Amino acid sequence: LVKGTGVCPKKPINMAWARSSVFGFVLLVLQVESFHVSFKPSMLRCAPLATTVSKRNPLSLYAQSISDLVKKVESASAKTKAPTKIFKSLKKTSGSPSISVEFLRPEKIPVHDTKSLSFEIRRSKVALLVVDTAVANGDQDFEGFVKEQQTAKGKFPGPVPLVWRGAIETIEDIAKAKAAGADGVSFAASSLGEEKTAVMVNACHVLGMEPLVEVGDANEINWAVSAGAKCLCVRFSSSAISSFLVSAAKSLQNDLPDDCAVIATVQGRQGGAEIEQAKSLLDANYNGVLFSRMLEDATDRFSEPYLKYIMAVMQSKKSQNLQINEIKPGQSGWGAGLGQPPPGWGSEQSHA
Repeated sequence: LVKGTGVCPKKPINMAWARSSVFGFVLLVLQVESFHVSFKPSMLRCAPLATTVSKRNPLSLYAQSISDLVKKVESASAKTKAPTKIFKSLKKTSGSPSISVEFLRPEKIPVHDTKSLSFEIRRSKVALLVVDTAVANGDQDFEGFVKEQQTAKGKFPGPVPLVWRGAIETIEDIAKAKAAGADGVSFAASSLGEEKTAVMVNACHVLGMEPLVEVGDANEINWAVSAGAKCLCVRFSSSAISSFLVSAAKSLQNDLPDDCAVIATVQGRQGGAEIEQAKSLLDANYNGVLFSRMLEDATDRFSEPYLKYIMAVMQSKKSQNLQINEIKPGQSGWGAGLGQPPPGWGSEQSHA
């Protein structure tokens, strides 16, 4: 065996001659089969064993991980203490509002690189990133954000908490989100009912995640709170216009529990109306807002400027009253140098 490699040369080599000759050493290396190296300046490095192992059958390993997580939930006690990472992100001790965003890729758009967008989400101090995985290959979208956010561990700003949203119906669905690297899972209480909502909430807690329970009325709020959920999102499944849904969310302000982090959903990309709607919800005692369907395509050159503009306006400390600024393409602001407003912002005469 060649020392340090654990590999046997294909042909016998005179080791004494090899040790005494530079050419012999070169020959020794060239005759070692399966000696994988990666070239970097002034160094040779063996290929990591973990990389080879992971390529053998990643799907079976993933399935095994989910199976183990399900068993962990089934063997756990009735109620488990909830983590607080997302809670603290949504309900800030400073009292300032939290601004969260949602990524939902339309199925007509293929899976693509989201590294740059993910970095801008972190740099813009987004409180929470919700990724809708219900679309085809939505789990790949989530994986892309997980990988990029993990690069910020130990840095400032650190990783943005990631929430898996999709068709959550069973404990296996919760386990899949955990295996994918989620910090939390978002699901609608209305689609599960009181008893099943409690099961899903506890499953999240057992696996070290926080449920972001979507509620639409006082009863659903009570279901979530009774189950031990500390993070609520007022969100309606109705297709009514956004302004009506915002009014409906405001009507629930007296039912919001003080010991929970409660945010409300505002539809993104409305052409500016989302800013005033978000302001009205924050005035109604919500801890923050979630801009739904705000991000769809990381390759769209307007996605990052739109994100930066919304976050800058919502987080502005210059005035307690949020204002809509008149900005046209070519001037300072989101449209500077881009020539035209992003989709959903109307013509060049529109007020952003």
